Amino acid sequence: MWKKLYLFLLLHLTIGAFINFKIPNYSTALARAVIDLIDNYYATKSHTIHMFCTSIENESSSESHYVMNEVIRQIDKKVAIDVLENLNSINNGSILANKKHKNVDNVFFCNSQKSLFSLINNITTKTFEYDGSYAIVIIGYVGDIYEFMSEIFQNFWIKHIVNVNVLWKTSDDQNEEAFMFTFYPFHSSECGDTTPVQINTFHDDIWAFKAHAFPNKMKNLYGCPLQITLSHQFPFIYWKDGSLNGTIEDLEGVEADLLKVLSETMNFTSNLTMFDEEISWGEIYDNGTSTGPVQAVIEGKANFTMGFFTELPERDKYMKASHVYYTSELIFVVPPGKFYTPLEILLSPFQLTVWIFFFIAILLALLTIEVLSFLPLEVRNFVIGRNVKYAGLNVTAVVLGVPMHKLPTRNFAKTLLILFTFLCFIINNSYRGSLFKNMQKTLTKPPMASNEELFKTDFKFYIYYSDYLLIPELTHIIERSISLDDNEFNLKYDDVTNPDFKGALMSMKDYVKRRNKLKHRNGKTHLRSINDAIFQLNVVTYLNEESNLVHEMNEIILRLIDGGLIKEWAKRAFGEDIGSYPKDDTTEKALSIKHLMGSFYLLGSLLLLSTIIFIAEISIVKLKK
Repeated sequence: MWKKLYLFLLLHLTIGAFINFKIPNYSTALARAVIDLIDNYYATKSHTIHMFCTSIENESSSESHYVMNEVIRQIDKKVAIDVLENLNSINNGSILANKKHKNVDNVFFCNSQKSLFSLINNITTKTFEYDGSYAIVIIGYVGDIYEFMSEIFQNFWIKHIVNVNVLWKTSDDQNEEAFMFTFYPFHSSECGDTTPVQINTFHDDIWAFKAHAFPNKMKNLYGCPLQITLSHQFPFIYWKDGSLNGTIEDLEGVEADLLKVLSETMNFTSNLTMFDEEISWGEIYDNGTSTGPVQAVIEGKANFTMGFFTELPERDKYMKASHVYYTSELIFVVPPGKFYTPLEILLSPFQLTVWIFFFIAILLALLTIEVLSFLPLEVRNFVIGRNVKYAGLNVTAVVLGVPMHKLPTRNFAKTLLILFTFLCFIINNSYRGSLFKNMQKTLTKPPMASNEELFKTDFKFYIYYSDYLLIPELTHIIERSISLDDNEFNLKYDDVTNPDFKGALMSMKDYVKRRNKLKHRNGKTHLRSINDAIFQLNVVTYLNEESNLVHEMNEIILRLIDGGLIKEWAKRAFGEDIGSYPKDDTTEKALSIKHLMGSFYLLGSLLLLSTIIFIAEISIVKLKK
């Protein structure tokens, strides 16, 4: 009884104690607006939301913390949250520098101007994705909010970050409205405008307009100028008249067509700077310095560069690449096969092993006849046959398919003759058919068909000087290579058509295709190439690391790829793929003296041998006398 009463009194006191601790209600219109933005925009596209409470040491941050905590409480189980509350760690780079992934979707809870601008100044391309989303939540600001927002947008625009929204509400606690502002840097009257523009109002827990939270601001640049550097790379991009200046309409090539579509679709004007082939793409050194077109992009003097730029790790380190819009391969162009010698033409029907086994069978037959000549006559007659005086000539007659006038009479001898004749019959007919078929094809050997076969030779590798950037790790090729400038490289295309040329030319597959098209048209010798790729070339446009153009450019590039337009432009530039190897002529043709020269050489050799034997016999007879 007393225990029950004691427990009742203890429970009553405990409940009474908790009456004094209530969960605070920080659910203001601003907090609900941020929660709705996260629910309907961030959570649908992001795995992690990065939240920053922009306070610094000795600065009061209670209000911003209250709102941020309420937002976190409401969305905690809906999306992953990464929270950073103190800017001191940002200023010395101890936290952001150790991040493995860049921050894409960000929410900044602003406690003061000083803390917010301190955070913005610490935004770098190493830790933040510049074309990500940035929501700035201003809490309890009592100054000129429009001037404050304009200054925020200016600071982001300096870094070329455009997906920035500011959410705020008045300091009046009775006002249950939150406002969302952004800026539109491009419009018909100005380029780079950072004037705040209201895009929505949050009232009664709903937004006034069903619009995209972060509108696309790069779709229409309203004719604003972009600085573009070009690397002269025929037939990808070049001037029609061969000069080094002009307008976009004076450009020709695959990438010229792409640039024109980008300019027309995104509505920008192009200030072009073309670098000649000697400068080519420019270089990026280990210390971060650079030259040529890439230097202008890295230093922010150009928005992007084009000119058959292959995506490379050293370029990706300092610039931002567009989507790959064209692929090709580096391959080796090799000399055509040498002409068959007359003897090789005669031996071409069979592989070496067949010839070896066939000659072994002939030698065994002749050796058997020679051994039998030392045995008794009865044994010789049993194996060869009675009255067969010239068994060796009979073997030659069977091999050549000539009729025999003296046949053996014994069954065993006949059986041996039939077996040997059957072997020679198969060999003889196979040889005749295959020889005629080979003579109908070509007089040259097939060229090398693989890189493995090429590497076993002592050939030198001739490489265009700028292509060394693409293969720095292929030391087994570089050690045997010779660097060529533009003129030397073009001359080597003619040298490599010579069967006696002891080298291979590294070239882009599409260039080989184009040259074969021209050679086919002019009736010249085709280039032979090995189909094994040395390096795959992924062609991209490189933009400044802070560029905000890449997303819209990629959207256009993907549409062009899906529609087959870039492939069609490439076909127009390089022509149809007629192949590196011309097809064999299968039409019947009369054999020339070149085809039969081997038989004449063989006849001459045998006549010479007969003459020598004849002279030797006469000499031996005279010596005996």
